[in-house]
Amino acid sequence: MIGAPHGDYRVSRGVDPAQLRAVAELFYGPFGRKLSGVLLPRRQEAAIRLTASALCPGEVYAAMDHDGVLMGIAIVRGRAPVLCPCRADVVDAFGRLSGGLRWLVYSLAVRRARPYPRSTRSIEGLVVRESSRGRGIGTAMLERIIEDARLEGAHELELVVGDTNPARRLYERVGFTVIKRGGVGPFARRFGFKELLTYKLQLVTRDAWQALRAEGAAR
Repeated sequence: MIGAPHGDYRVSRGVDPAQLRAVAELFYGPFGRKLSGVLLPRRQEAAIRLTASALCPGEVYAAMDHDGVLMGIAIVRGRAPVLCPCRADVVDAFGRLSGGLRWLVYSLAVRRARPYPRSTRSIEGLVVRESSRGRGIGTAMLERIIEDARLEGAHELELVVGDTNPARRLYERVGFTVIKRGGVGPFARRFGFKELLTYKLQLVTRDAWQALRAEGAAR
């Protein structure tokens, strides 16, 4: 894991597996209750344990202080799923019957899902610990994600957020624009927003991307 220093914290891509519990706890804050009973079990401890066991360490960007305390996380999806749970963990979290059915649905969904194109990265979640906000951590993580995506040949980043999410200002400040809006119907009260907004950041133009691919193929 190579970390980029930013004063009193460092942004790294990838986390040690021993840190996944802390990552899951931070992720649970804004997302856990919204996913409770749907993708995650209703019990907080079970939800955190399942998230920690299912996360792929290499898909996590982390901001940590010099003592190794987690200050913020961002989870990025490339061609692999962000969550990779095993059947035993799902059954343990939901119970034998419910867990078995959920695992079957998940397995079918993963098999049928179209893989992300190599040119696209998706930010599945970005969280900064409340006590660490206002220090540029969200911006620093986004800058690192954008830099890595460019170096790996991606030409666009995308993310989906609710219309009430205050992080929208951050995304728009670094250049993301809304390309799609969609309602959430009866889930509005539970989720705390009425619309899902899909944002996209174009890293290079499509013509430039195709030219780069052609150049690479010619070498």
